[in-house]
Amino acid sequence: MPQQTGRLARRAYAQTLAAAILAAALRACPDAQDQDLTVDVVPGPTDAAPATIWLSETSPGGFGLVEQLVQYYARDPRRFWGLVETTLGPSDYEQVDAALTRLLQHLHEAPTGAAATAIARLRDAPDVAGADDALRDLLQAWAVREGRPPRAAVAALSTRLLRPGSTPATDALAIGLVRAWDQLQQRLGFEVDARVIAYAVGAGRLHIDTSTGRHTADQVFSLLWPRGLQARTQHLQHYHPFAPPPVLDRLLVGAAHDERLPRLDVSAEGWREQYRAAIAQRGAVELTASATRLDDLARAVRAVPAIPVDLDVLRLYGSVRSFRRDGDRAQARVELGEALQ
Repeated sequence: MPQQTGRLARRAYAQTLAAAILAAALRACPDAQDQDLTVDVVPGPTDAAPATIWLSETSPGGFGLVEQLVQYYARDPRRFWGLVETTLGPSDYEQVDAALTRLLQHLHEAPTGAAATAIARLRDAPDVAGADDALRDLLQAWAVREGRPPRAAVAALSTRLLRPGSTPATDALAIGLVRAWDQLQQRLGFEVDARVIAYAVGAGRLHIDTSTGRHTADQVFSLLWPRGLQARTQHLQHYHPFAPPPVLDRLLVGAAHDERLPRLDVSAEGWREQYRAAIAQRGAVELTASATRLDDLARAVRAVPAIPVDLDVLRLYGSVRSFRRDGDRAQARVELGEALQ
């Protein structure tokens, strides 16, 4: 790795971890406001030396937030680092991106399917009652394909693709933009900002394979939503009055701390036996299921506290520590608290 790239990676790692610690501290202190705490990253004297992260109160004399955080951390350090881990997980914007992209792809592949029919009814609804019925049918068709969609995804769909004047050509343009965006990034080898895509399409420098004609940069940008780096770091952004904006990327920190835990599909036969063996060996596992099979994951989560795990001379029981949605799959992390002390 070139020296300059290595320095940038270390800077991004330290500043992303610091941003996650700041977000976790604000969640751990319910009385804290966004601007009550700030975080600083002090690089080490050499490239090989570790950086130091300082968490400080912004008001002179403080409000006692650091003391609250110390007490919270002393009661259960793993709970605090669990908040940090959750903050470094997929953001709401990433879930919106994945959900909308898959829905548009489905509309393109099945133009007469239940989802496309419900969207057409919603666009042509003569009154509020008809729109409510069409929206209910759309959400049901969406849930059948990949589970109940996030509320933020429904809001993004409404403001971008279901606004007055939208047609099936709007859907075709949106999926065409996403495909051209992905192809350009793959060809260049780095992520491209949405504003660049809007300008390139509006100026005719990026071709979209649709029959909708030319569009201005403003029209194109109004159809796009946060993707890539912007989606991954939006919830980690924070203001510091005496420092430039941080360099953030949660994927870098995630790759550095990937525990590579066993992942067990609870929809498959024999997952209980696999669970006992895996959690006895590693102390933690991730139970997964497709978003359309959330009932399987719910039953597994209820069963876990009653499944005995023999570890040496101890008989232990797992506990669910976290739950998250990642794309079209849901995951629950189960731990043996005694094994991870």
